[in-house]
Amino acid sequence: MRTRCLSDEVLSYTHDFIPLGKAVEMIALLLVGGVLVYVGLALLVTFFIRRGFATSRAKIGATIVSLLAFILIPTADDFAGKWYFDHLCETEAKITIHKSVDGVEGILGSGLGSQAFDEFGYHFLEEEIGGRYYHYSRGPAGERLKADVSHPTSHYAVKRSIQKQPYNISRYEETILDQGNKESLAQSIQFSYGGGWVSQLIRSFGVSGGGGQCHDPLTSWKDFYLKTLKPSRPIN
Repeated sequence: MRTRCLSDEVLSYTHDFIPLGKAVEMIALLLVGGVLVYVGLALLVTFFIRRGFATSRAKIGATIVSLLAFILIPTADDFAGKWYFDHLCETEAKITIHKSVDGVEGILGSGLGSQAFDEFGYHFLEEEIGGRYYHYSRGPAGERLKADVSHPTSHYAVKRSIQKQPYNISRYEETILDQGNKESLAQSIQFSYGGGWVSQLIRSFGVSGGGGQCHDPLTSWKDFYLKTLKPSRPIN
């Protein structure tokens, strides 16, 4: 009677898997084959459409229209998505500062990290993680200090939201709020575009392109904070 150990079973199953490199190669060949079939179909349909026209000018026009249709069918969402993304970037991507506050010591939920101390000049940061609050500051020697707190002490907080838009577009909104009266002091709106399905497929093979991001071209992300919540010890 032969005793089978767990390692034997693992090894036997391992031999059944297709190596990753081979799988990628097979997928690439299938995609290339699919593209060639699609191109062949486009040429065949275009050939029969041309036969229905008598003059050379009409045949040329029919050929152009037919080929354009076959080009647009798989890439229509890319064209529409890029147009809509550009429209949103031009009309909605912006930073709006409603009110500025002087002498700010710290912020809740900014996500700035050490940049808040070294470049911005704030005394402390606070973050909410898993329903608990943490207070970050710098010690006398510049060391990073972290403390658990029962509730935030900062009078100002940053709220974030992400909204999915049509055509694989995302809308990112950051709002700086006065914790006391919930007044909105500033708002930043940005967009990202992931591209159409063809662009996403191409990027899966390590080829860049087909997407993008946009933000307010006139006001920087740093100014979004410093012009709204002016630190008590600004760094020039």
